[in-house]
Amino acid sequence: ASGLLIRPGRGQRARWARTPTENLPAFDHEAGFTAEICMRVTRSTATVRGIDFELYAAGSRYFITVTKTGIYAYDGAFRELAEGLDNSSAQHTYRLAVQHDGQAQVFRDGSRLGIVEPHQSRDIASNRYLQWGEGAGGSEAEAVVTHVAYDTTGPYAPVGSGGRTEAD
Repeated sequence: ASGLLIRPGRGQRARWARTPTENLPAFDHEAGFTAEICMRVTRSTATVRGIDFELYAAGSRYFITVTKTGIYAYDGAFRELAEGLDNSSAQHTYRLAVQHDGQAQVFRDGSRLGIVEPHQSRDIASNRYLQWGEGAGGSEAEAVVTHVAYDTTGPYAPVGSGGRTEAD
């Protein structure tokens, strides 16, 4: 599949953020919301940093990072959600489905991997954003990204996972 190839040089970073905030609709914490990225991680050199995917709304930060072999959540510290995966030979969809209680379910291709608690953060640059790209902290990561999407009307999730489904 074709897509946007992210291949920064050594010591460089590539990140995209949906700003300014007036271009990104407000997130309704009562209804919940969803963000997803579809990509193939072709290179990652750090243990727990790869291609970051981050959503910030009303003081709550939801953050995962995807390496060639794992997915890690950040809620004050990085922790493993899944390891021993093959994130490099095919495109996969990674989704954050934020529930009305503030927790985000994390999915890879429709399989639930775990929960990300919101990391409380005071981001003075914006009151909401969606950003993605190569992680910091000595990581050198590359990926092919085919889409990034968000939905402010609810936490979309596979049937039986507790969130709204695409059929709702």
